[in-house]
Amino acid sequence: MLSEHPVPAALSLVMTFTTGMLGGCGILLLIPLLQVIGAGQRESSHGVSRILTSLCFSVGLEPRLGTILLVFLILVGLQALLVRQSVLVNTQLQLGLGKQLQDRLFESIARCRWNFFTGVRQSDFVHALTHDLNRVSFGATTLLNLVSSGVLVAVHLTVSVLISPWLTVTVLCALGLLTPLLLLLNRLARKSGKQLSGKSMEYYHHVQQQLAGMKEFKSLGAEQRQIDHFQSLTTDMQRTQTEFRAANADSAVVFTFGSALLLSGIVLAAVDLFQTPVVELLVLVAVFSRIAPQFRQLQSQWQQWLHTLPAFESVSAMLERCDAEREQTGGKTPAATSVCPSKAAASCPNIELRNVSFRYGPLGTKQALKNLHVTIPAGRITALAGASGAGKTTVADLLLGLLVPNEGQILADGVPLSESSLPTWRSRIGYVPQETYLLNDTIRANLLLARPEATDRQLNEALQAAAGEFAFQSSRGLDSLVGDSGLQLSVGERQRLALARALLRQPDILILDEATSSLDTANQSRIQTAIELLRGRMTVVVIAHRLSTIRHADQIVVLDGGEIVEAGTFDSLTAQSDGIFRTFVDADRFRVHGSPPHQFPTTETLRTPAA
Repeated sequence: MLSEHPVPAALSLVMTFTTGMLGGCGILLLIPLLQVIGAGQRESSHGVSRILTSLCFSVGLEPRLGTILLVFLILVGLQALLVRQSVLVNTQLQLGLGKQLQDRLFESIARCRWNFFTGVRQSDFVHALTHDLNRVSFGATTLLNLVSSGVLVAVHLTVSVLISPWLTVTVLCALGLLTPLLLLLNRLARKSGKQLSGKSMEYYHHVQQQLAGMKEFKSLGAEQRQIDHFQSLTTDMQRTQTEFRAANADSAVVFTFGSALLLSGIVLAAVDLFQTPVVELLVLVAVFSRIAPQFRQLQSQWQQWLHTLPAFESVSAMLERCDAEREQTGGKTPAATSVCPSKAAASCPNIELRNVSFRYGPLGTKQALKNLHVTIPAGRITALAGASGAGKTTVADLLLGLLVPNEGQILADGVPLSESSLPTWRSRIGYVPQETYLLNDTIRANLLLARPEATDRQLNEALQAAAGEFAFQSSRGLDSLVGDSGLQLSVGERQRLALARALLRQPDILILDEATSSLDTANQSRIQTAIELLRGRMTVVVIAHRLSTIRHADQIVVLDGGEIVEAGTFDSLTAQSDGIFRTFVDADRFRVHGSPPHQFPTTETLRTPAA
């Protein structure tokens, strides 16, 4: 990702290196400074002092105390300014990387194929977009800090080499003895990071399930079981985090004691083995006193990076999966022209399903639809009938372009639909699903999802067409709040609002998937009348269990087991005494009192022999 931000990445690296160099020069100034104030013999002056003296004389200055302090202050001031600017650049880089990854992941999810989307737990998407991306953002910060700490350690080691090469090599060899222990701690950090990713994913899945099913859990009296399960998940996450913190604390103990041991060894070796002058010894002690915490910070940041790496791998894997299932959209077909303002029948497409088969699983799994061949006439009302599981909603998803046939073709006015034409094709469709999606916002905001430029008059007309007078039961009218998922509305009101939203779009094709199933008889009749008025203006596909909803359809297609078993008008199908649709009608007429009226029986009910 850093390669996609070359300028800020390079600028950050340059400023980090320059900051480290200025800090190193400031430390080297301690040698001539101590010598000037008499902390060592001038005749044993170090090479650094000779270089500074030459530089001072070259610009007409004498290497006095004031001159050295002035240079020191200039270096510190420049370093402070660079540190400030480096923080700003790193922040911009970190936030830019996080935003880029967030945008890219959400776009990949939004553009993936529907069949793939429905096969992934929704909580996994939420987890990747929130928890994993937060950890990745933290990991990006850690990586930048890791580079900064590494540069500072390298600069200070360079300073120590300039002062005493052999002593520096000795110290590095001693540090090498800690490598096996550090590698073990790093493996523990990586392992705990993977465990945290898995446990937090389950946590998100559990939370989403519990909140969505809270009403059912309360009605079942299962609150305590869910609370216990939730607490077990949080306990596991706490244990995993504690293990990581313990590994971090262990490395702190190792470095604290190791630093003290090394510092003691430095002093002993410098005095007894290398006979290092006092001034150089003091500077070396200062250098290694700064290296020790920086090296400790470097190790800690490396562990944190390893801990967040599984989150980055998880996000990358999700991106790869979504990109592999991306809809190949972009072009247009002659059948996918823009929505025509005129609603004459000529603007409505004639849709044909030609030998269409579809299965949700891989090759060899049971087919949801088998060799469907049917024409949906332009400007007419076609109803899909059949028991639950017959394949009606699958047909609707195919018409929407959410699913692609495994075999056969879908044609609009004789032209096969392809993935490249899907955006424009979908722009011609109004869709009302059985499960209504509503924003936690106003009625106006929910309607404007379909047509952002619509006026209040157009909004009201759409509501009236969908029997949506509920919008004015509140003094706020269109600005009435619907609540989270529309909980402030009745189920019927939610469906009417969804229907109004679909009609506001002025589509060429209207697909109603059980859109009137929750309405009372009066409102259902009003919506049915509104649907019939659309005849000739748009192609309507209705999926319904109520016989009254499909009674006046121009064509009824009966599905059973994913196959078309009958097709015709209501009267022609009921005239077939041995037909499946006639069985539906007869079962509805003689349904036991108290059962839901005007509903199709299940296939199992139809196959149960009479007593």
